[in-house]
Amino acid sequence: MKRILFPLLLLAACSPDHPTGPPLPPPGDEIRILVVSGENQEARIQEELPLPLLFRVVDEEGDPVAGETVFFEMENGEAVFDPPSTPSSADGLVETRVTLGTVAGDLWVLPGIDSDLFSGAESLLLIALPGDAANLQWIFGSGQKDAPSAILQETLLMGVFDEWGNGVPGVSVGVTAPGGSSVTPASGISDDEGQCSFVWTLGGDLGDYELLASSAGIATAQATAIADLPPHVNDYSPPGPLGPGDFLNVYGENFCLEPEFNTLRLGGRDLDIVSATETQLRSRLPDDMAMGWYELTLSVGSQSANASLDSLAVAPGYGVVTDLGLVEGELPLSLLLDGGESDYLFLVYSLKESGPYELLPYSAGPDRETETRAQDRSLSPVDLFHQRLLMARGSRPGNPPAVSPRSSPVSVRDFQVLSDAFGNIYSPSDYETVQATLRYSGSQALLYVDSRDDSSLPQASVDELGLLFDTLIHPQDTASFGEESDIDSNGKVMILLSRVVNAMTTWSDGSYVGGFFNPVDLDVWSSPSGCSNHGEVFFAIVPDPVGEFSPVPHSLSSTLSSLPPILAHEFQHMINMGQRHIVHGNYQTPQEELWLNEGLSHLAENLCGFDEQNQSRVSLYLHSRAHRNWALASLDGAATVGNSLAERGASYLFCRYLEDRWPGSVRNLVQSVLPGRENVTSACEEDFEQVFKDWIAAIYLDDREGEDSDPRYQFSSHNLRLDFPYSNQDEPLAIPLNSGSMSSSLMPMSFDLQGLETGAAPGILEMLVEAPSASRIGLLLLRTRL
Repeated sequence: MKRILFPLLLLAACSPDHPTGPPLPPPGDEIRILVVSGENQEARIQEELPLPLLFRVVDEEGDPVAGETVFFEMENGEAVFDPPSTPSSADGLVETRVTLGTVAGDLWVLPGIDSDLFSGAESLLLIALPGDAANLQWIFGSGQKDAPSAILQETLLMGVFDEWGNGVPGVSVGVTAPGGSSVTPASGISDDEGQCSFVWTLGGDLGDYELLASSAGIATAQATAIADLPPHVNDYSPPGPLGPGDFLNVYGENFCLEPEFNTLRLGGRDLDIVSATETQLRSRLPDDMAMGWYELTLSVGSQSANASLDSLAVAPGYGVVTDLGLVEGELPLSLLLDGGESDYLFLVYSLKESGPYELLPYSAGPDRETETRAQDRSLSPVDLFHQRLLMARGSRPGNPPAVSPRSSPVSVRDFQVLSDAFGNIYSPSDYETVQATLRYSGSQALLYVDSRDDSSLPQASVDELGLLFDTLIHPQDTASFGEESDIDSNGKVMILLSRVVNAMTTWSDGSYVGGFFNPVDLDVWSSPSGCSNHGEVFFAIVPDPVGEFSPVPHSLSSTLSSLPPILAHEFQHMINMGQRHIVHGNYQTPQEELWLNEGLSHLAENLCGFDEQNQSRVSLYLHSRAHRNWALASLDGAATVGNSLAERGASYLFCRYLEDRWPGSVRNLVQSVLPGRENVTSACEEDFEQVFKDWIAAIYLDDREGEDSDPRYQFSSHNLRLDFPYSNQDEPLAIPLNSGSMSSSLMPMSFDLQGLETGAAPGILEMLVEAPSASRIGLLLLRTRL
């Protein structure tokens, strides 16, 4: 007998109410069902078994259990139980009789009890015998085609069945072959499965043949075959190259009408033939068919088609991305050369360590130089300031002061404003107290201006800026990323424009601090008095036409044009901080990695319609091969990576791709406590490594004419070729073309492109990719037209 155990769902439960009979086992005892008798009985289908089935219900000590209702079910097959359920007697016994259904074979009965104390049952074997033989059927082999007098390649299989389709053993079947063919043996006895086999030899003439099977009292079954001339192939389509998994049509004469009796091979591999006529076969290439030139052969039975078939090329379709995986030291590959029609693009990416790679033909000489393009990775003072600000965190939870219910905003109030771009956000000495006047009170914003700078901003300009935040920036950012926190219970976001922000710029390279959000203000971590404003506030510059406050002057018009994208950008940082540490986490929640936080803020600019800065940052990333040296993100999340202008462009383009492909994913990113790559994996429900590979493929394939339009490799919000053209060409990337060795070195989470122009002569180019195993250099291959 077969023993099946069920998990114990509950070890302690209340006993069901039984008004009569012996008491049930005390709560905590397991109960199970054992087979007593009735196993291994045989009967024909739809007959009652001669003996009842008897089971006993016992507790964990093996003692009988009374009063438990046992139900009976079939683990497989069909049967009717009488009764279908019954309570156990005083000695734990239950009994039922069984009438079999219409399915023959080994059947298993599995009793059960609807109780949390039930831990399992022994199942019981029954044997259902088939009914009387009712029909004959050729299971396999009918419909073959071969040469006259040929022994058919496939043995014919006859089946004897009862009226319910069960195989019937021990039935004698006679076979006759009229019309000049012959069969061996002339009769057979069906085996345990109801089957017997025969070998058929065709007659000496061309034409149709039949094979007749008969048995006493059963209708005759006919098999057919054809003696024909050899098959002939005239043509195939498409002409190639075909990609793995593509369909291939072969045209000619004398094919077999049954697909399985035609043997079509490409390079020695059998193709799956999905349909057949006498003049056409439709087949499918294997999904793992390697790139190359292959001989196409066809046979029908023992006869082969004409041997002068053209070789057929197999290669991925234009724009189809082939993932060659990671390079473990060396990776050999073969490229199809199809007479100059196709070129190849290699997308080489790094996931872990910085490291070199090299792609070279096997015939390349020993002297090869690795090309490296050094990039200045030093960050500007502005980048360093934002980096320190967003990555700073405290060691203890904050203790914000109690706030009173919402009331009318204060018309004049003091703010603590960080005054040193190189300072410490937890040092009160690096803050300046600024008295400010409320100049705009809207539905979402309270806009304050440093009292010393009131005259620099006309009220109409202030109103315009406040209204823009209320009606565009706030609703767009909150719809995309979530609501901001409200720790001061005023229901508004405060914006302070002050000369102190202008004065943070002390350098003269042309860059400047235009605005910022200070995480200290949300009181996630404790801070000394004089640092936090205990509420949602961010800070920005005031007009400074003659450069009175910093080396970088700001006219009224330039200030008003620069502030909207700054507000959209910094508001995302505020929302991100509140959602991550206040709504969903606490002061111990990991910080969002800088590259992703900045990418989301640049996406906020885009969503609000402010794209001028994104245009220049993305162009910087894509052009001059900067994508090789500026990483999307370092794998260890180090704060020294992710804040250059080129990397900001990369981070924006990555976040834009996420939202295009997985709408709503950026909101998931913000409303999360996971950092960086883990966050992307969770938000998109796709492994980060795969997302990264799809993204770099999309950078090349987006809106590329004549290439594969797989939605994984498209941006819906950008046409990269039109929005970020390289050197006034219809191409966003600089792709070096080389027929020799191709070398470089990659930063972690960066990628490179290498283009290979193929020659005019068809053939195979053997190549080798070399890279240190530890660098986790990976390779994507695209067949394209460069």
